[in-house]
This record gives sequence, structure tokens and C-alpha cells, in this order.
Amino acid sequence: MITKYKGIDATSFYQLKNLYQYVEIYEEDMDDRLNFYESKKENYISCKKIYVELPIDCEGNVYICTYDWDKKYLLGNVLEQKLEDILKSDSYQNLLKGNEKRFRHIEDINDLCKYCPRPYIIRK
Repeated sequence: MITKYKGIDATSFYQLKNLYQYVEIYEEDMDDRLNFYESKKENYISCKKIYVELPIDCEGNVYICTYDWDKKYLLGNVLEQKLEDILKSDSYQNLLKGNEKRFRHIEDINDLCKYCPRPYIIRK
């Protein structure tokens, strides 16, 4: 999955899409993330975004969420360690465990998730 931001030439993105059938390109307005860290209203709904995506930036950094634009919750770097090791890490496993039910149930979950104004909910 590639996110195309406004004003960016996406020629190379579409070349990748032509080479690989599973590449998806999304045009997103991510400006709503700018004030994301200021939220102090506690969210009790667990986010399911971690079950459907794993953001990895162009430098190989792996994050818990695309809303972490300030790189505060880095899980690891795929250029420095195996992705499998990152996914087996205590921090990632605790994140999964804290969000496995409808409502968050681990009190010491990180502040990004705890105060998230936009938890991702899977609807059946």
C-alpha cells in the first residue's frame, strides 16, 4: 500500500503498480494528523488498525500507526533487524494484546492509542 500525498508526482508509484499486482495506491489528505498528539480525551475503544496494516517508511522504520507522523512510537527498523523479530517484540505483542477486545483492557497502553480520536473499527 502506497499513500500518495497532494502535490507529489506519482509516476514511480504507478510503475510499481504495473509491476506488482498487489500494490494499492491511495490519495490521502493526512493534514488531520497534525494535531493528533494534542488529544487528551481518553479513548476506551480498541483500535483494530494494527491488525490490517503495518506502516514502514522509506527509511525502513516500522511504526504502530500511520498517525504517528512524529515517529514517537517506533517499533524497529527492517534494515537493521528482521521484520519477524520486530513483530515478536514485547512492545508489538503488548500492543496486539491491548487491542484484541472491543474495549482496551491494558491500562499502560501507549498514549498514542490511549488518546486516539480516531480508532479504527472493523465492521462485520
